[in-house]
Amino acid sequence: MSKRKPIIIGLVILIIAFVLVIFVKKDPIDPNSLSGLENTIETAISTNNRETEKVNIATSTGLSIKEKAWDVLQKYLGFAKSKNIEGVRSLSYQLTDSCKKYSNEEEKKDCNARMDTVAFFGIVFAKKDFIEVWSDSKQIILATDFRIEENEEVTSRTRSMIYFVVEDGVIKVLKFDPAKGSVLQKADLTKVEIDKRLVELTEDTDKDGAEDYLEKCISKSQDSTCIKTDITKRDTDGDGFWDGIEALFYK
Repeated sequence: MSKRKPIIIGLVILIIAFVLVIFVKKDPIDPNSLSGLENTIETAISTNNRETEKVNIATSTGLSIKEKAWDVLQKYLGFAKSKNIEGVRSLSYQLTDSCKKYSNEEEKKDCNARMDTVAFFGIVFAKKDFIEVWSDSKQIILATDFRIEENEEVTSRTRSMIYFVVEDGVIKVLKFDPAKGSVLQKADLTKVEIDKRLVELTEDTDKDGAEDYLEKCISKSQDSTCIKTDITKRDTDGDGFWDGIEALFYK
């Protein structure tokens, strides 16, 4: 039982993380289910009712790229927790229609639930864990080291990632993923085969936020419209956005 618990938790997070693009257009988590964590979240994310704050990457001196991006994330989570829709809008690179409009009760209910979801999952991040920082003038990615978990049936290799876009010098949140990676059934594979396969499924050669196997369009979940990108070049089409960042944009 003790061996299964870590991997079960990892699998649950993976499933949730798969659908957790910032305010993705799917059914949000019921905010009532989060009430038991109210005190924990209140302690970690102070309610932010101040006027909208932005972090300009050019003018905020004395801070590293990681610190600037982390500061934006914390403000963003504070705005989401306190239902400060204007604050959330100011620090989001993209939003669903309900959060863009936020005018009638149905839109507010949907968007508020999404803000609760964001605040809930954002609480798990610790700044010290994000040891990888990839950035240029248009985007920033923070990533942790990989975590390996296994039980009798499966092995997983995952890490946490946070994606930002820099728009007119202002850092904005694009997405975060608490457990990005893969889970592999052991079946009749040897440990060497499992380890090799997991690396193949999770490695990101050019550090653009998209795994190599996705850029090569060899995922079973990808349809025939998948466009191959160069695993050795961050920005295959030369438009300024990295391939992994661009893949997260709403179509």
